[in-house]
Amino acid sequence: MPTYYEWRVEEETDDGGDVELEFFDTYAGAVETQQESPDTREVCLVRRKVDDGWTIEEWAFIEDGKLPEFFDDCPETNAHKVPAKFHKEVADFSK
Repeated sequence: MPTYYEWRVEEETDDGGDVELEFFDTYAGAVETQQESPDTREVCLVRRKVDDGWTIEEWAFIEDGKLPEFFDDCPETNAHKVPAKFHKEVADFSK
């Protein structure tokens, strides 16, 4: 099954949960939306794979202007490495 990647902006709710706001093809698009409310919104890269009808997602949140080396590990999966092209996209945007 193919693996898909997308940029996502999530907003923290009053009870500490997260709400998915929007999805983007580019980091720049996600940052633009995140900057509308930078204290409560976060940008992350989502790795999505559909396997036997199940959608498995892993997240890599931007921290200090950088992506982590690995996606956050979901209980159902092993952590996967964030592809280099996304690290480059973030670095190029920050120049």
